[in-house]
Parts: sequence; C-alpha cells; structure tokens
Amino acid sequence: MRADLERLAAAGGASLADELRRERAHAIARELRLDETLAEVAAAARQLGIELALLKGRALVLAGHAAPGARPSVDLDLLVAGAAVEPLGGALRAAGFTPAPEGYEHHAPALLRPGGAMVELHRHLPGVRLGAGRASATWEALAEAGLLHPLGSEGPLLALAVPAREVLIAHALVHGLAQHGLHAAFPGWLLIADLLDLGVHRPETPAAPSWRDWVARELSARELDAALALARWVAAGADPLGSDAPADARELARHFVACVQDESYAKSLKARWLAAPVSDLPRPLARARLLLGTLAPPADGESARGPLGWGRRVGRWLLRPFALVGRLARAARAGLAVRRSRRRDQTPK
Repeated sequence: MRADLERLAAAGGASLADELRRERAHAIARELRLDETLAEVAAAARQLGIELALLKGRALVLAGHAAPGARPSVDLDLLVAGAAVEPLGGALRAAGFTPAPEGYEHHAPALLRPGGAMVELHRHLPGVRLGAGRASATWEALAEAGLLHPLGSEGPLLALAVPAREVLIAHALVHGLAQHGLHAAFPGWLLIADLLDLGVHRPETPAAPSWRDWVARELSARELDAALALARWVAAGADPLGSDAPADARELARHFVACVQDESYAKSLKARWLAAPVSDLPRPLARARLLLGTLAPPADGESARGPLGWGRRVGRWLLRPFALVGRLARAARAGLAVRRSRRRDQTPK
C-alpha cells in the first residue's frame, strides 16, 4: 500500500496521495466498527448453534484477498444456514438491533446495531446458481459442494466461514452488474477493484466451466468478458478509456465513468431495474413483485419528521404512483438528452 501511494504521489501529486491516505484511514475506522458488530453477531450465532458465511467487502479483507482499509464497506453481509435467519434476527433485535422497514427476496430486513453497523442476513446468493439447478446458492448448497472455508479457528471469527474465491468472483459479478450495474446504483469501479483483489487477472484464477456457468442466467458471455477484460486492462496499467483498449471493456469503462460524472446519463438508467430483476421467481412474477414493492410505501409509518399518522400514511400511499410516474418521465427525458448528445458526437465535423 505504501508503494502504491508513492507511485500515485509521483503521478498525481502529493495532494492526491494525502487524500487517499485520509480515505484509507476513514475506511479502517469503518472497518473497526464493522468488526465490532461482526463479533457481536458471531457470538449470538454461536449461542444459537447457527453457522454463518461472510460475504462481500469484509469477506475479501478478512480472507486476505484485500488489504485492510483498501476496500470501503458500509454494512455486513452474512449468509445464514437453513431456517436460521429468523431466530438469529430475533436474537439481534432482542439485543437492541433496530430492523429496517422491509427486506428483500434474498435477505431479511437489515438490522442496525446501536452505534455500530448495518447487518444483512442473507438467505441465498442471488443469481449464483451451482450446477444445473435454478435456485440461487444457499449456505447448505455451498457447504455440500465444499465451497465454504473456515475463517478463523478461535476468537470472534470461530462461527464464521467465507466462500471460496470462485464463489466470491461470481457473487461480485452478479451484484456489480446484474443487480446494480445497469442503473448507476453501485460504483462500477468498486466491482473492478474487487475482481482485481480476487485475482481475475492472474493465470491461476478459476475459469470455465465453474463460476461462469453459475452466473450464466443473469449475465451474458459478452458482459462477463467485458468486465474481466476491463479488470485485466486496468491491472496491466493501461488506459481503460484509450482507443487501444478492448472495445467492450472500453464501453463498460465509459459506462462506469458516465454513471458518476453525467447526471443525465445516470437518470436515464433509472428504469433499468425492471428489465431483468435478479430473482429465483419466473421473470414475469419477479417483475410484478418488484413493481408491487415499489408502488407500496414502507409500512413503518416513520419519516424524517417523526411518526406518521394514518392520514399522512394514506396520503403518501396515494401519491406514490404519481411520484414514480414523475421519476420515469425524468428518466425518459434524460435518456432522450443522452441519445441526442451521442448523435451530436457521432456527426462528422
């Protein structure tokens, strides 16, 4: 990490290196809070005899794939064995964790530890499908396939496992592209950083037919190849936006940059969440469920101004469809602006 900062200082100036040092310090501080929360959740799981597997950011760091402070994380994602989601969630609520209003198909409502971090208890890995089965991988499926490894032999990590590297690669790709990558809800460069930490640019990285087949229902071969080519191009120190970059990798890089820098482009993607929702349900049912969950307001009756009365709750429910139509209209206008801009750029001067 020190050598990387020295290279950045030489390339971009001392101010850039100083900013990155501050960001890393903040990331390490967040990691300490995450690990305090993780220790409490693991202790509760041990008392109940529940087995857990750590996912996403903290899995990469604690399993040694990423350096401490190098991978920002804002919550804890844990895959829970069997029907243990509700018992563990109940134990954490009894310990003072506050639940979010609603959950998702793949995880229960998030739980916030007082003064700590958010915890998501996952039922399965959405879109990661082992073998020829259609169901997303559960803790049991991963354990039966020998794809879970103990994270620690003692102390607070005793109750935890971490998925094998090929599972982490597959999950990162589905999460970063299929779940969030098409509509600017997830920083695409973080996906590329995760892929590099997981070593997709190294020759010994697990390849087809394993993890590529696991995500084939959610991601096309072209999308996979573009993400992997972009990661390898960046690992080689080459310009991902340069004219000599692989064409699909360059387009994906432009997409990631535009999501951050072009407000109109990001708005134009707002409706993409409905195109192909990641779900174990048939696609029409998945779309219907997603629409229903979007149209129905949260049921907690809370807002930034405090508890909502019945009148305001009903009013918010009645107004929500109109608000969503307004968002779709703004997305359509933004998409039209993006297309016009592209046509101008392609017009010969």
